Amino acid sequence: MAYKKKTQKFLTKEEKNDMISSYQDQIDEHFLSIVDKVANYFTEDNEKGIPIWESNAFANPFRNPESGTHYNFENNILLWFASKTENYNDKRFITAKQGFSEGLSMEKGTKGHYIVQRFGMPMFPLLKKDDSGKPMTDQKTGKPVPERDENGKIKYMYKRVSKLVKVFNLEQFTGDLPKKWQMEEKKELSNEAELVAFKNALESSSEVNIRRTNEGKNYYLPMADEIVLANSELFRSTLNEISTMTHEMAHSTGHKDRLDRPSLYRYNEKESFRGFEELVANFSARAMTDKFGLSKNEMSQTYSDNHDAYDAGWMRCVLAENPMLIFEATKQAELAYRKILKPLEEKIKLDPILGEKFFPKESEVTDFLTNKENALKEKSKKQYKPKIKS
Repeated sequence: MAYKKKTQKFLTKEEKNDMISSYQDQIDEHFLSIVDKVANYFTEDNEKGIPIWESNAFANPFRNPESGTHYNFENNILLWFASKTENYNDKRFITAKQGFSEGLSMEKGTKGHYIVQRFGMPMFPLLKKDDSGKPMTDQKTGKPVPERDENGKIKYMYKRVSKLVKVFNLEQFTGDLPKKWQMEEKKELSNEAELVAFKNALESSSEVNIRRTNEGKNYYLPMADEIVLANSELFRSTLNEISTMTHEMAHSTGHKDRLDRPSLYRYNEKESFRGFEELVANFSARAMTDKFGLSKNEMSQTYSDNHDAYDAGWMRCVLAENPMLIFEATKQAELAYRKILKPLEEKIKLDPILGEKFFPKESEVTDFLTNKENALKEKSKKQYKPKIKS
């Protein structure tokens, strides 16, 4: 009888914890093998006057054209590093299986590049409990009774897990690329009316009170949980105002009632804490401007010129203490960015200027999802045959 590998579902809790530890060890080993080289790239850029948050690592995010996934901040740095090392010009990375399934091939021994995949692993089933809090047992079998969802499936307690996954740049494949993998046409805010509408949507979406003043200063007060922002006429441009507002909103996500980020509360203890928190805020602001095309319009130079020089100094403190903090800052920035983005998108959908531009009509979304579902059904019928050139 052939040995059948256990699935995650049937591993014991101890086996699962060992697997999780093994995954993390592999990630730590990989990061340690490249972090000094990554830090050197950022240091070289910094000496040229290019802060880390304005590097190409965060411009035009890398994506998987098959799944439609835009890789997160952490993986963007990994793929940016791979692209600089191997001189790739294409921003698209896919798995070998995805490439082979579309009839592409690659040379035998082609080197892939690691990204970090984060997912939930089912650790153990949730059990029904009686009024006293004790697990209920089946009267016939004497076994604990599991909780089930509305479809009758057993509910599980999940644990966040990270592991390395290998991907390949499209330039590493040979063959005709499918049309569905064409580069995306990015929608951008292209005029002052759209910038003002975006700024208003951003301000009204803030979870934190934004108090306007004539001081000409901008900051977040954790104790009061309040953002102090200069009046609009005191900013060099609407784009500059948007960038500054996003920056301060990113700081506010670190509040204890939100993401509870230690660097926010230890900001004045040490330069490295201050630098880490500023990296989180600047990464988040840069991602927001890139997502909506803000850094690509005619006022991009104003945005770039406005960052204070001492921000780069804080970055050097982070690099000097522990270069691995760059990756941790990207993870924290991703959480901050997502927390700002969700309510902002709800405001944009309702805006008469921006809604139709950035969010298609409901019928168009339905048609798109239907077509994608049909395409996936057809694809599942195809047999997977790897094509490796010897």
